[in-house]
Amino acid sequence: MWSGAGSVSCLAEVLDVCGATRALLIITPSAGRDTSLISRLTELSGQRIVEVFDAVEPHTPYRVALAAADAARSARADCVISLGGGSTIDTARLVSLCVGENILTEAQLYEFRAQRSEQGPIFPAAAAHTLPHIAIPTTLSSAEFGDGGALTNPTTGNKDLFAGPPMAATAVILDSELAAATPATAWVMTGMRTLDHAIETVLSDRSSLFSDSLSCAAITALVRVLPATLANPNDVQLRSDAQLASWQSYFGVSNGTLGLSHAIGHQLGARLGLAHGLSSCVTLPKVVKFLAPRTGDKIRSILRACGIADSGVSSPDLGDTLAELLTALISGLGLPLTLTAAGMVIDDSDVSAIVDGIFLDFLVDGIPGGIPTREEMTDLVRSVI
Repeated sequence: MWSGAGSVSCLAEVLDVCGATRALLIITPSAGRDTSLISRLTELSGQRIVEVFDAVEPHTPYRVALAAADAARSARADCVISLGGGSTIDTARLVSLCVGENILTEAQLYEFRAQRSEQGPIFPAAAAHTLPHIAIPTTLSSAEFGDGGALTNPTTGNKDLFAGPPMAATAVILDSELAAATPATAWVMTGMRTLDHAIETVLSDRSSLFSDSLSCAAITALVRVLPATLANPNDVQLRSDAQLASWQSYFGVSNGTLGLSHAIGHQLGARLGLAHGLSSCVTLPKVVKFLAPRTGDKIRSILRACGIADSGVSSPDLGDTLAELLTALISGLGLPLTLTAAGMVIDDSDVSAIVDGIFLDFLVDGIPGGIPTREEMTDLVRSVI
């Protein structure tokens, strides 16, 4: 990992480490219109960026990943570079898989999805051949630190997971100066996703002292730097502090598991098109309150990380206290707390389909205290409307 203001200037060095001579740059349509940015990256790469794919879409449909893979093949790319947020990084991850395994169709790609079984999860992509992938994140999605990417299935509407060590980025460049160009509102919105990572991994039954200490450090940093960044959007040090917190938050994901907030969020994203950061805003306060009876002592750790003395908080009030703190933080960032406030229209059939999809998500197996009943899950989904 390369980090610090201006660290993108090391791009040629990173390409050398990857042994890459022809790179495909994957970016969003808006970034694709920034010709000066593309020219700068091409120059920093030593003219090794030979093609640009700028048709990334939120929540990464199968067809987008396959189209980007076609672009990589046409360019004879031996490396992919992603510049952007979670969907851009996921697209690059899947391009790396599709080119490495010569995947040409949705049906072929579908066979590499992670699958649940009575013996445990199966990850076909864990043995895959992949291209090197250099991730340059410009948001706080934390996707660059994972070894899995999700695609929205055009038939089921659910998200299919593709995961395994070969899916991890080969290198990550955390350039806080480059990230400072991301509007502060978008930055803090994705920062809520990072906070969601940190909180859910602390609450996980599979957490450890090591990962909890890093997640709590991330929580402490995020509750400070997210509001401060809104007030000082050009402060590169605040951006750098948030990037470090994003990295810290993901150790728990790699060594434990995410949970209910993310499982609900996957459905809100795939079915309603809600951005991941916004889904964390609407789900996280409700989820911590729901899980409080199952995770009391762990919530005390989170409250302490937030700077709240928990000695005077009785066990029955822990969930309410943390939910109120998160609600105040989200409101202070100017972000929505409900689907309605986020502009989403949802009816009873949507609720039923969302609940069905949640029960199919891998993450439900990691919910502290076991999988909720259908009635509990339905009530929880209704509570975020």
